[in-house]
Amino acid sequence: MRKVIPQSSVLIPDNAELVFDGVLYSTYHWPQTLFDGSSATFEMLKRRDTAVIIGIADNKLILINEDQPHSGKRTTFPAGSAETADEDIKATAAREMLEETGYAFNSWRLLEVKQPANDIEWFVHIWLAYDIADITAQKTDPGEKIKVSLLEFSEVKKRVLADNGVLGENKDLFSNLSSIDDLLSVPEFTGKVVDR
Repeated sequence: MRKVIPQSSVLIPDNAELVFDGVLYSTYHWPQTLFDGSSATFEMLKRRDTAVIIGIADNKLILINEDQPHSGKRTTFPAGSAETADEDIKATAAREMLEETGYAFNSWRLLEVKQPANDIEWFVHIWLAYDIADITAQKTDPGEKIKVSLLEFSEVKKRVLADNGVLGENKDLFSNLSSIDDLLSVPEFTGKVVDR
């Protein structure tokens, strides 16, 4: 999958061997030469990338209240994992937004990409979606219940800054913003382009 990642990203080396392929994580091993000339086996995990979408509708931000059997109830931005059929991570974002909220957008901008842990090849791509193209019915998975909310920017910022969970993972982005106009002025994320 073609995507933009941070310049400082840690990737699984091309010579790594897949030793376990799980449902969520795959485990890779490779021999690594150490500074004293000896060798050791290094290990890294890999999982499908995640797209998080900050959508603007009617001059408000879209949040979802979701309930899933494994994680309970929580409030967050629409998000989900990349699938094999997705052309790129932007397609993942558009698909997840449409499935979870029913909203389709004309305009998309990549705001940020994070690698939550250096020992996992996994990237979280934060997208801004605006200029509504269509609104349809939600198409949620059997394992989720989702209620869509449109909230004022100030309320969303307050919740993001106060949250220590999934919503709070966006504190760095929201801490210096005061309005939707500020959000719309955040530049496109630049990094290195990879196809992995």
